[in-house]
Amino acid sequence: MNFNTLLVMTLSLGSYATTLNDDCKVIRQAWIEANGDKNEIPSKRNCCDDGIRNRSFQCNQNNTRIVTVDFDEKNLSGPLPAVLSKLDQVTSIDFYGNDMVGTVPQSWTQLKHLRVLYLAGNKLTGAFPNFNNSSLEVCVLSGNTFCQSATAPIPQVCRGVDAIGNC
Repeated sequence: MNFNTLLVMTLSLGSYATTLNDDCKVIRQAWIEANGDKNEIPSKRNCCDDGIRNRSFQCNQNNTRIVTVDFDEKNLSGPLPAVLSKLDQVTSIDFYGNDMVGTVPQSWTQLKHLRVLYLAGNKLTGAFPNFNNSSLEVCVLSGNTFCQSATAPIPQVCRGVDAIGNC
């Protein structure tokens, strides 16, 4: 293994949250990037003990990592926060019923445990990233306008795609 390979591996490992404290920072950053109500930002260091967790995210049984991001119907706007790709244990992301715009972050395809993706009821457009090598089981996209290409087709598990054009 040469130095460049080792450097790339080290930098790659550093891009993920590795502790609950890191996860909490990611959730706070995602909430801010999505223009969420500043009064609802998790404030405690251990955000799994914070009251907001029942409304916007859930932790695993041991309260050591965030596994569900539930930002549905929170009057959020702007692009989907790419920073969520740092939550390497997340199994579900839900932005249903907001005013999110732009594309789905390509970095989300690296979420190896992501099984559920609810993005319905937003204003998302553009090419849908290639989730074909992921564990994605449920994907709901209605109310958005995506396009697909031969190299990045919309996964068959995705339902409710209103408009699909070619990119």
